[in-house]
Amino acid sequence: MNKWKRILIVGVILSLAIMLLFPSIAAADEVTVSIDAPAEVDAGTDFIARVNITEVTNFDACNYDITYDPTILEVTDVTDGVIGGTTIPVGIWGFVPAETQGTLRVINNVPGLPGVSGSGYLSEIHFHVVGSAGNTSDITLSSGVLSANTATEIPATWVGDSVHVNTTLDAEFSASPLEGVAGVTGFTFTDATTGGTPPYTYQWDFDNDGAVDSTAASPTHIYANAGTYTVSLTVTDSLSTSNTETKAGYITVYGPVDAEFSASPLEGVAGVTEFAFTNETSGGKAPYTYEWDFDNNGTVNSTAASPTYIYANAGTYTVSLAATDSLSTSNTETKAEYIGIYNPGDANKDGNVNSLDITKVERIIMGLDDPTPGADANGDGSTSALDITQIELIILSS
Repeated sequence: MNKWKRILIVGVILSLAIMLLFPSIAAADEVTVSIDAPAEVDAGTDFIARVNITEVTNFDACNYDITYDPTILEVTDVTDGVIGGTTIPVGIWGFVPAETQGTLRVINNVPGLPGVSGSGYLSEIHFHVVGSAGNTSDITLSSGVLSANTATEIPATWVGDSVHVNTTLDAEFSASPLEGVAGVTGFTFTDATTGGTPPYTYQWDFDNDGAVDSTAASPTHIYANAGTYTVSLTVTDSLSTSNTETKAGYITVYGPVDAEFSASPLEGVAGVTEFAFTNETSGGKAPYTYEWDFDNNGTVNSTAASPTYIYANAGTYTVSLAATDSLSTSNTETKAEYIGIYNPGDANKDGNVNSLDITKVERIIMGLDDPTPGADANGDGSTSALDITQIELIILSS
């Protein structure tokens, strides 16, 4: 005969003897013994279910069975209880039948005869979750007998419980966009957490510096400085289970677009001089698109990166460049009165072609003055006596 059968037979005989020799003591408030287990648990985790007892008087010993679904839960240990500050030792525990999970038998016995009174718990049952998300296991109490120190049974109500297995809490998120411009782009972070037991609480760290930047579910953030940022989200569910998702180098932030350009030359002759405009834009994310306005009249004259342009009429021209990067952020650079255009023969740049320009050409030929665009009146690329003759012809024809 195995150990458990002997224990069961002895227990039955003792219970019958006690019931015949001593009448049951009916308490004014019947004792309740109940399983206290979490309502929700995660797959693969451990938890403790307590065998609670309320307002017992002169408790001395007990035995009870705990039944559960072994395909969902497994028992890893049973530890002592406490009533009114007194430890309630677990004398012995095991499975019925032996070595087979599904029904657990526990025997408590307090050494000596003084008896223990109060509320607390008889034992703690340590479970490991082996089931999958969506499983539910009842945890029931049966075959329970409470004994007082007078060897009489203490009447009690035995109450079970159940646990539901969740998916493991999995913190997850996405962001849109993933690239932007410092001080401009608003990055929207969207929580995509699953599992655990909602509701969740959130701790966002947008720059991986250890500081919590937001506790919203799906916040928006603007980065002040250019750089590549690692983002992390820590989610805690209603059972205080936490999980963290970290995405390294997830967000790229560029400096603001800075449209810039130069031109060569800065002065020329109407209808003749070809001006080369060189794009010098920086910041943002390349490639860029360009809109050049060579005379500041609001009309786009070119969309090339570094175009050339010939002005048809004399005057002083303001030039602007609007540059847009691949993230659709733009910046405009405007240079007022940047280009000077003169008529052929206007050597002294006064806006007229007359005898004063002849004198200017003579001084340039003699090396007394620097060349001017209008001094090359005949457009041959140099300043010479031929230009004096051309100026005379212009004067005569006007």
